[in-house]
Amino acid sequence: MKDPNDIKIDDIPTTAEEMKAYEEKFGKQEEAPKSEVKKPTEAEIRERMDETKRAFLDKTPSDEEMKEMVIEELRKIYDPELPVNIYDLGLIYNVKCWTDEVTLLKRCEITMTLTSATCSMSDVIVDLVKSI
Repeated sequence: MKDPNDIKIDDIPTTAEEMKAYEEKFGKQEEAPKSEVKKPTEAEIRERMDETKRAFLDKTPSDEEMKEMVIEELRKIYDPELPVNIYDLGLIYNVKCWTDEVTLLKRCEITMTLTSATCSMSDVIVDLVKSI
């Protein structure tokens, strides 16, 4: 048995003697009756989820802001044959961004073309656009 003076509050008594020494030193630890433990209602859970969703959406850019961010990144991709980025060159026809209602992630669809179907760098340009 441990010396009662050596018992710490986070010790777990394993014998009756240790339990008695623990209770003498720290008092009897009472558990809350199960009837006093309040489980949240479904409405409370949904409200908390809605609050979390709103807080998340407040921190994310709007669809229009996301579109501008994508265009800014597209302007960093240059056609290998011309010293002009693919956005200002007119290879990008449309950028559409929206928020996925299930995952709350931003999704974007980019409609584009290439300067030449036989361009050896076409796969690289398409991969760069996909990586944005």
